[in-house]
Amino acid sequence: MAVLSNLASMPTPIKAIKRKKSNESLANNIMLFLIITGDLFVGAYMVIILAYSTYHGPIYCKIQLEWLTSISCSAIGVINIFGTLLSVFAMTSLSLFRMSNVTRNISIPRPVSRQGTLKILLISFLLVGIAIAIACIPLIEYFEDYFVNGLYHGSENRLFLGAPNKTDHINILEAYYGRLRTDSLRWDQIRQLINDMFSKDYTGVPHEKIEFYGNDAVCIFKYMVTFDDPQHNFVWAVHTLLTVCFLVITIAYIKIERTSTESAPTVADKETNKVLRNRRRTTQKKVTILIITDFISWIPFITICILHSAKLLDASSWYSTFSMVLNPLNSIINPLILSTSIVQKLEKAKELIRNRLQRAPQGIADQNKDTQMLPKG
Repeated sequence: MAVLSNLASMPTPIKAIKRKKSNESLANNIMLFLIITGDLFVGAYMVIILAYSTYHGPIYCKIQLEWLTSISCSAIGVINIFGTLLSVFAMTSLSLFRMSNVTRNISIPRPVSRQGTLKILLISFLLVGIAIAIACIPLIEYFEDYFVNGLYHGSENRLFLGAPNKTDHINILEAYYGRLRTDSLRWDQIRQLINDMFSKDYTGVPHEKIEFYGNDAVCIFKYMVTFDDPQHNFVWAVHTLLTVCFLVITIAYIKIERTSTESAPTVADKETNKVLRNRRRTTQKKVTILIITDFISWIPFITICILHSAKLLDASSWYSTFSMVLNPLNSIINPLILSTSIVQKLEKAKELIRNRLQRAPQGIADQNKDTQMLPKG
């Protein structure tokens, strides 16, 4: 659904960008394009996870560790969080653009200029770059001591069963080597000590990483961490960033609505009351739905993450629910709200259904009338 709705709404901003009506229109439609692109990435993540679950579901228990340590798991984790961040960043920028235009009372759009185009493109590339950077930081080898959750040494290794974390590795190494000089080891030191424990014949011992996105079978961003987790600061920095973005979006649209309402009498002199009323009603619907879906998908989630961090609730098993239900909710709703073409199609479909329902009683009445007029046999 997320993929189809975003693909259906993609042509609208592309056509508007090509027309280049004004700086305001160009900025709005580029941001709209980025929102749809981000939501499309989230939709692609859902499709990949569902396809993998369908194909490997019956044998997942056997290949669980191979999957969690695979490049594929990390890649789709990056796809998911990149899409989420890009969509939220672009939506925040779009909200600020619209608020700026409304508060400055720009009634006549400014023609597209080279300076305005470069500014919009720079902001767009900056948003994409920040989203990519945040998504890829956990996979940079330099930061592996912060983001690697464990090592998998192969199914045949009976000493390091499963994928032990760093603490478990150190306990096993101390049992073998005796008391180590330090209570904290780097992952490269752990790998070297393990290599020295075993024969180097037959290519030695494998060391497959359970990376940041391999914390759960659905390979999603590690939203839920406890305060003693080494990734806690990074995760909560992202949480804070997303929360600020949602607050900015909400405040911006409230400001837009208030300013539009206050300026309505002035505009009413130039436009018919009916057109103005319809426009305000449509805008209000979009604002209301946008804010509600943002809060439904984010506020309960952030609340549960806080409870999980404080160890008042163990929400680890809820990853699948959040990744396949609440997380992509905005990816489905946003294009329906922001794309005028989809809104118009829905309105036409609703009008068609209403007309058919109104005709149905009349058709039945005409049929009964004709039956009553037939001569009695």
